[in-house]
Amino acid sequence: MKRSRTGSAALPPGGLPHGLLTPGLLTLGLLTLGLLAARLSASGPARADDGVAYTCVQAKVHDSYSDGWTVRTTSSTTLKPGGREVYVLTLHAGNHYRVLACAEERIKDLDLVIYDADGNPVVSDDSQDREPVLEFSPPATARFYVVVSDSSPVGSGGGGVSTAVTFK
Repeated sequence: MKRSRTGSAALPPGGLPHGLLTPGLLTLGLLTLGLLAARLSASGPARADDGVAYTCVQAKVHDSYSDGWTVRTTSSTTLKPGGREVYVLTLHAGNHYRVLACAEERIKDLDLVIYDADGNPVVSDDSQDREPVLEFSPPATARFYVVVSDSSPVGSGGGGVSTAVTFK
């Protein structure tokens, strides 16, 4: 194999090794593209700081450190009225997860649902507030979908949302 001028390995003659792109990886790639398209159509452009929502989630994450929680990921976005955001996560057996979310004041009812890989809801928030929290311990390591949605009454809603996934 030849090396490029930057010192990184060049591709072998003939391209990628046979079998590297399996049907499963291709399907995963198409699923990811489909989820990305759904994400872009269901919500507005992501913003790095959504004011009230961002500050709220950061405070909740900070408070959770003293209880032994570790941050897995955080995210902020803007939802259109009635919009939703879908996050794909691999959750590991043996860990206990907490999903926290906060919304700006315009969103009166922010909901969280975790779905398994088959699209079945495994846990959901049924409160009618702007700060839902879910806890979940997966029975096996698997891919799950966390859906954050604006379920505010018609004529209201839409705005900044921040989400954090913590575990211990």
